[in-house]
Parts: sequence; C-alpha cells; structure tokens
Amino acid sequence: MQDMFLKTLSLIAFCLAATCSKSFGQSPLAPGEHEKVLNGVKLWYKVAGQQQVGQAPVLFLHGGPGYNSYSFEKTIGAQLETHMQMIYLDERGSARSERPSNADYGLSTLVADVEALRQSLGVPQITLMGHSFGGTIALEYAALYPQHVQKLIILDGASDMPTIFELWRHEIEQRYPLAWKTALTGPAGERLSVAESQQDKCAIAKAEFSAEMSVLQKVDGQAFHNWQQFHDQRYQLEQSALDNASGLRNTGELGAAYFGPDSKFPCYRFTAFSQITMPTLIVVGKYDGAIGSKQMQTLAAKLPNSRFDELDRSAHFVYAEQPAKFVRDVTAFLASAN
Repeated sequence: MQDMFLKTLSLIAFCLAATCSKSFGQSPLAPGEHEKVLNGVKLWYKVAGQQQVGQAPVLFLHGGPGYNSYSFEKTIGAQLETHMQMIYLDERGSARSERPSNADYGLSTLVADVEALRQSLGVPQITLMGHSFGGTIALEYAALYPQHVQKLIILDGASDMPTIFELWRHEIEQRYPLAWKTALTGPAGERLSVAESQQDKCAIAKAEFSAEMSVLQKVDGQAFHNWQQFHDQRYQLEQSALDNASGLRNTGELGAAYFGPDSKFPCYRFTAFSQITMPTLIVVGKYDGAIGSKQMQTLAAKLPNSRFDELDRSAHFVYAEQPAKFVRDVTAFLASAN
C-alpha cells in the first residue's frame, strides 16, 4: 500500500513538472479538451467530430493575432463536426493557451507549434484551415511540411501585408479624407513620403500602417473595423456576444509582436507558392475590407493546385455570414479526390 502511495506521489510530481494533459490517460485524439506542453509552451486544443475514412483531421488556426478558437467553434463547429474530425487550437499566447515567458511569438515558432501538435497527435497528415492571421501560419506550415498536409483551406488569409495596407489606405482615404490629409502632415506622413521617394516597399508598408492607425485613433476606429469584417452588422453583434460569453480576452502581446515598431511583419509577403502542392481551397468574402477579395484571388492564381471560392454576401467572417454555403463548400472540397 505504501509503495503504491509513493508511486502515486511520484506520478503527480511528474505531471506537475511536465504540466500533464488535461485529458490525462486519454489518447491525444480523444474527444474533448486537452492541455499539453508542446514546443516549450502549454497549448490548449479540443477534439470534436468524427474522422472520415481517408480524411485527415482538420486543424483550425484562428486569427487575431491573439484571438481564439472559441468563436469559430461556437459559430460553425457543430455543423462541420458532422462531416469531419475538427481540432480547435488556441495558439500560444492566445485565449486558453500559455503566454510564453520569453515572449517568443515568431512566425517560425508558431509553425513549430503546429508541427509539435501533429507529432503529439500521432497522425501522418493534417488538413489545415487557417482564418486571417491563422492563414499566414497555415501557408508557412504547408510550405515547410507539405508531406504532412493532406489539404489546405485558407479563409480570408493574410498572405500579403503591403497589399493589405494599400487596401486600408484606399478605404480610409475614401471614408475619412480630412483625417487622412491631416495625418499626412504629421510624422507618419513624413515617414511615408520619405519611403515613397526611396521606393522602399517595406518602409512604405510600415509607414502606411502607422498613418492609418493615427487616423483610426481620431475617428470611430471600431466602426471602421466592424465594416471591414462584416457585410451585415447583425453578425458582428453575434460575434461580440460570443466574445463576451467566452470570457476570453486578447492580451495584445501577439499584436504588439507583429505590429510593433520593430516588427517586419507589415512587410510580409508569402512567396513559397511552388511548395504548396496539396489541394488548396481559398475562401474569401466578396466584401472583405480587412484582407480583400483581390488578394485572395491573386494567391489562388499563384498556387499550383487551388480553387477560389468567393462568398457573395460576406466580408471577413465568411463562416459567420454564410454558414450553410461555407459548410457545403468545405465539405465538398474535403470529399473530392483532389
């Protein structure tokens, strides 16, 4: 009895040191919530739905940066889970996953987190579904580990940041002409002028973003972002209600890492098109003002094995505004031979 007690204490101590999975004793692919230290950080993920014959589990990567998977799961998860096995991941520093003490939020690290999760799940392949910034992670992972990606789904993904800021600039100029003109007379406008004279594309992107943020701080920036993300504002209210119900908050750490003054992410452009050899579905809302339909169409044209799917009554949150069509299109894509 004493020996068994000591063994139990040793096991508890080991779990505390290693931060055991929330689903201790279960398979990493068992239905339900899991917490596990992967790539040095405790990550939260949830498994739901039924795996279909011949189909890899579908791993959802949320946007933000620093948002969560809760909103997506509660909006569309139940409908997807009848057709596929879903894995909802909160990326490091986001929602229910751990904030790393070293503040390592590098894109290569986020990609490594996905690979560590795949290995932990014990599956040879996954299907990646990335929304917004999650689309960036999905593209980079698929380019680095094409052998481990059965299919790829990009939802309004961020693949070309300078083009995104050009879109924002046009929108802000049209909506807030006086505020934009005023911004151009300040320090941000001066930096933009210098960058444009030097034809430095990276510096232009960073200066454009800085000028845009200075304008949005002086106008109703929230209303602008709501317009970018939702064609029908009723769905914005629904998403806001879900966010409140979740109790989860974006800490801002990832946003600071990717859009702070020292970050080069505003200059990011995905370029490894030839590496994305797996069947790919590019989904975008026709009225997406955050990423832009044209950018997604350009991405689809550059990938060797892709389909472009524009939803005609949606903006950035396609799965919230047109759920029936979204589920139908994704299901058909996963069921297809290629």
